[in-house]
Amino acid sequence: MFGYHWIFEQCPFFNDGGITVTNSRFIVPGQTYTMGGVTSIRAEQYTPSRKWPMIVMGFGGVGLFSIVDEGIGAGSLGPAIIAIAIIAIGAAWWRSKKTIYTVVLSSASGESDAFSSTDEAFIDSIVSALNDAVVSRG
Repeated sequence: MFGYHWIFEQCPFFNDGGITVTNSRFIVPGQTYTMGGVTSIRAEQYTPSRKWPMIVMGFGGVGLFSIVDEGIGAGSLGPAIIAIAIIAIGAAWWRSKKTIYTVVLSSASGESDAFSSTDEAFIDSIVSALNDAVVSRG
């Protein structure tokens, strides 16, 4: 009744962080994909634009430079602190814009972004497990 195929199907190639990959299913939080129709798997990288944080930091830098260029006196301490705060805000914004890595599944019905994370190694592990699962299906 429960042959070798059933046992092998239940052994996951990957099981971590709520993600499970078997040779018949790819389970992510809120979604299950059947591996039977998957024709290819790849990882994609989406790098967010950091233009606006750079503009904010540049604005703060220009303000700070103009204050320092005129000479720091008793009346320029407040504007200098504001300029440094603007630079710090821009730097924090820059750091918050992380690259997103996505598992993309292709099938006869098209492509699907199945799972995304900022952890490249985690996504690479999932893609490797999915490729192993497809190969195991024969």
